[in-house]
Amino acid sequence: MKLYDITVPILNTMPLWPGDPPVLVERTKSIGKGDSCNRTSLAMGVHCGTHIDATLHFIDQGRAVDDIPLEVLNGPCRVIVIDAPSLIERNHLVNLGLGDCKRILFKTGNSE
Repeated sequence: MKLYDITVPILNTMPLWPGDPPVLVERTKSIGKGDSCNRTSLAMGVHCGTHIDATLHFIDQGRAVDDIPLEVLNGPCRVIVIDAPSLIERNHLVNLGLGDCKRILFKTGNSE
């Protein structure tokens, strides 16, 4: 089986959902500046970059991301390219025949 890493880099300049906190990737220690090690600090919202939306994102008593076994996130999947400018909406999905899909990846403009 071949595995594909689809994650995009976490950058200070990456697109964000309106109202989400900004991404801050900051070097806090540097060997080049005399520190004993290199250390980086990362601050961001969890709805940033490559991510999954667990049911808790939309349903108050839903399942959280840390409750999902990793095995569920590995395996064959269907990749759907969405050319929507900002949102994936119902009309983008209704005619795709997704009933039997166990895993779906959405490739959006943010994938670039």
